[in-house]
Amino acid sequence: MVILGALSVAFAPVFGGLIVQFSHWRMAFGVVILIASALVMFVFWGVAETRIPVVEKQKPTRILRTTLGILSSRDFLIPGIAICGTVGTTYAMSSILPFYLV
Repeated sequence: MVILGALSVAFAPVFGGLIVQFSHWRMAFGVVILIASALVMFVFWGVAETRIPVVEKQKPTRILRTTLGILSSRDFLIPGIAICGTVGTTYAMSSILPFYLV
């Protein structure tokens, strides 16, 4: 799956450029809609249910306590804040930087 994701990022601009070059730009949106519809149908019918009967029998308070324990863990919190800060800074700089260059 990771390889498919990496290849799609690499080849999507090429295929998008070919679609726009040899047809109308609106056709690119039609192709995206077709691919997205096919993926949604695959996920809906092709992916097996992942719920475990044991999880369904657990009390909601225990699930909440476990989730809050994970969220308050330093092993989760520090990398999460670092990733959010990096992504947030990247988006902020990419939206502000064009105005500085003008």
